[in-house]
Amino acid sequence: QLGVAERLAPGDVVRWRRGLRESVRRGSDGVEVVLSTRRVRLPAAAEPIVSTLRRGEPCSVAGLGGGATLDIVRTMLAEGLVVPVPQP
Repeated sequence: QLGVAERLAPGDVVRWRRGLRESVRRGSDGVEVVLSTRRVRLPAAAEPIVSTLRRGEPCSVAGLGGGATLDIVRTMLAEGLVVPVPQP
Protein backbone atom coordinates (compact mmCIF):
# COMPACT_ATOMS: atom_id res chain seq x y z
CA GLN A 1 0.00 0.00 0.00
CA LEU A 2 2.91 2.34 0.62
CA GLY A 3 3.78 2.66 -3.08
CA VAL A 4 0.14 3.26 -3.96
CA ALA A 5 -0.09 5.90 -1.22
CA GLU A 6 2.92 7.76 -2.58
CA ARG A 7 1.30 7.94 -6.04
CA LEU A 8 -2.13 9.00 -4.75
CA ALA A 9 -3.41 12.14 -6.48
CA PRO A 10 -6.35 14.50 -5.79
CA GLY A 11 -8.40 12.95 -8.60
CA ASP A 12 -8.08 9.42 -7.22
CA VAL A 13 -10.97 7.72 -5.46
CA VAL A 14 -10.76 5.82 -2.17
CA ARG A 15 -13.17 4.11 0.21
CA TRP A 16 -13.00 2.78 3.77
CA ARG A 17 -11.62 -0.78 3.91
CA ARG A 18 -14.50 -3.22 4.17
CA GLY A 19 -14.55 -5.48 7.20
CA LEU A 20 -12.30 -3.23 9.23
CA ARG A 21 -13.14 -3.39 12.92
CA GLU A 22 -12.36 -0.05 14.43
CA SER A 23 -13.44 2.62 16.82
CA VAL A 24 -12.59 6.28 16.53
CA ARG A 25 -11.56 8.50 19.40
CA ARG A 26 -11.53 12.24 18.97
CA GLY A 27 -9.37 14.45 21.11
CA SER A 28 -8.15 18.00 21.12
CA ASP A 29 -4.88 16.95 19.50
CA GLY A 30 -6.27 14.69 16.80
CA VAL A 31 -8.15 11.55 15.87
CA GLU A 32 -7.17 8.03 16.84
CA VAL A 33 -8.46 5.04 14.90
CA VAL A 34 -8.28 2.05 17.21
CA LEU A 35 -7.96 -1.31 15.49
CA SER A 36 -7.78 -4.73 17.13
CA THR A 37 -3.98 -4.85 16.85
CA ARG A 38 -2.88 -1.21 16.78
CA ARG A 39 -3.80 2.46 16.86
CA VAL A 40 -3.46 4.97 14.04
CA ARG A 41 -3.10 8.59 15.13
CA LEU A 42 -4.13 11.32 12.73
CA PRO A 43 -4.22 15.12 13.02
CA ALA A 44 -7.40 16.90 14.07
CA ALA A 45 -7.94 17.94 10.44
CA ALA A 46 -8.56 14.25 9.68
CA GLU A 47 -11.81 14.08 11.69
CA PRO A 48 -14.21 15.07 8.86
CA ILE A 49 -12.26 12.90 6.41
CA VAL A 50 -12.49 9.86 8.68
CA SER A 51 -16.21 10.50 9.32
CA THR A 52 -16.97 10.77 5.60
CA LEU A 53 -14.97 7.72 4.58
CA ARG A 54 -16.32 5.51 7.38
CA ARG A 55 -19.72 5.72 5.68
CA GLY A 56 -18.26 3.33 3.10
CA GLU A 57 -18.97 5.28 -0.06
CA PRO A 58 -16.20 5.90 -2.59
CA CYS A 59 -14.91 9.48 -2.45
CA SER A 60 -12.45 11.40 -4.56
CA VAL A 61 -9.52 12.71 -2.56
CA ALA A 62 -10.21 16.24 -3.84
CA GLY A 63 -13.84 15.93 -2.74
CA LEU A 64 -12.76 15.31 0.85
CA GLY A 65 -11.43 18.84 1.31
CA GLY A 66 -8.37 20.96 0.80
CA GLY A 67 -5.22 21.73 2.71
CA ALA A 68 -3.57 18.64 4.14
CA THR A 69 -6.23 16.25 2.80
CA LEU A 70 -3.93 14.53 0.31
CA ASP A 71 -1.31 13.83 2.98
CA ILE A 72 -3.95 12.59 5.43
CA VAL A 73 -5.51 10.23 2.89
CA ARG A 74 -2.04 8.99 1.88
CA THR A 75 -1.39 8.14 5.53
CA MET A 76 -4.75 6.41 5.82
CA LEU A 77 -4.00 4.39 2.69
CA ALA A 78 -0.53 3.44 3.88
CA GLU A 79 -2.01 2.37 7.24
CA GLY A 80 -4.64 0.21 5.53
CA LEU A 81 -7.67 2.21 6.65
CA VAL A 82 -8.78 3.00 3.10
CA VAL A 83 -8.29 1.33 -0.26
CA PRO A 84 -8.12 2.80 -3.76
CA VAL A 85 -11.15 2.37 -6.00
CA PRO A 86 -10.15 1.52 -9.58
CA GLN A 87 -11.54 3.92 -12.13
CA PRO A 88 -12.59 2.81 -15.64
